[in-house]
Amino acid sequence: MLLKTEREGNKFWSLKAGCAEFESLLKFKLDAKGALFENLMIMELLKARLNEGAEDNQYFWRDKRGNEIDLLADDAGRLQIYEMKSAETISSDFFAGLDYFTKLHSDVEERLLVYGGKQMQTRSNGIRVTPWNEL
Repeated sequence: MLLKTEREGNKFWSLKAGCAEFESLLKFKLDAKGALFENLMIMELLKARLNEGAEDNQYFWRDKRGNEIDLLADDAGRLQIYEMKSAETISSDFFAGLDYFTKLHSDVEERLLVYGGKQMQTRSNGIRVTPWNEL
């Protein structure tokens, strides 16, 4: 599992999951469920890309003010952005990062919110909401 921890504004990624990584999440006082959910989804997307023979061109983005996108995927100029939320209920603030990034970059072709719930939908602003198990 791809695991992310954060300390002093830096992100550290790992392909190994286990007790040590879980303990480090707790040590840095991160929401362990959210961080593990995000990393599981990113690993599943990475695995799918590599199985299709696609390049590993997935990125994380954050600006100086803390606005962030959990995952950017660039497929030959086709930019997809993802927000991952472990919650089972959708909240309007889940879309803030996707909306913010889209205002800065007009070349975004697809915006997705992957969440812990069960209902798939497309919002009026074009954001596709996808349950984690439909990814």
